[in-house]
Amino acid sequence: MISDLTRLEDWQVLLLSLGLWITFAFVLAFLFHRFIPTGSRERVSIVSAAYMTAFGSLFAILTAFLISAEYTTYRTAQSSIGAEVAAADQLASATAGLSPADAERIQSLLTTYLKDVVNSDWEALRFADSSLSPAASSLRELQQEVFARGGREYISPVVAATIQDAANDIVSARRMRAVIADTTLPLPLFGIALIAGIALVANGLLVASRYSRVYSFVASGIVLVVALDLGAIIIINGPFQGGLTVSPEPFVQLVEEISRGEHLPWVIS
Repeated sequence: MISDLTRLEDWQVLLLSLGLWITFAFVLAFLFHRFIPTGSRERVSIVSAAYMTAFGSLFAILTAFLISAEYTTYRTAQSSIGAEVAAADQLASATAGLSPADAERIQSLLTTYLKDVVNSDWEALRFADSSLSPAASSLRELQQEVFARGGREYISPVVAATIQDAANDIVSARRMRAVIADTTLPLPLFGIALIAGIALVANGLLVASRYSRVYSFVASGIVLVVALDLGAIIIINGPFQGGLTVSPEPFVQLVEEISRGEHLPWVIS
């Protein structure tokens, strides 16, 4: 359920969250005014007011922790992309120490891999399965080629070590991306935050129920905060899916640089 919501656009998640919570608040306000006797509303509102601070604090702490944790995951995903692009850039630059034939072959395979990442990886990572992307096989071919050519006697040991290390770094960074994509929202904590939000809204409506139904709108601010906080958690839950995703633009830029021959003037893809 959460993963399905994460794949929606950010504005869709916010509208859905607002719609559900506003509907819930209206239904709850109607039930309170219908089934709580007028003479009992004073006592009920006093008791409810006493719990407002506790439920409000619990909701604030849980949602702040979840938002912080999910945003940290988002930034880690950005860092993994930066590390992968840096390793790919190093590999492309290091081919300057190879013969034209070897350099052209490795840069061609590297370009194929980067294009596969741009065209297919994000779609595969939406479903937390990087093997669905052809980039998995193109990276394997690239790594095998790098190590095969790096082991040849006519290649400098320093150059061989550089391109092999760069290839290994690309593999490690891609694996990190796959792990991040497979990371899920801690449902127990989200469930507790959801329950705390329900209790907070209910108590806010009960406090307002001592007056006429019009005063229930005083609790609208609480409803908006709860809806937006929980919606924000869902939006930033998937760094490779939904509205707030990390961008593959660094890969696109590197492909363009290699294609222009910036890393090796005589090799143009």
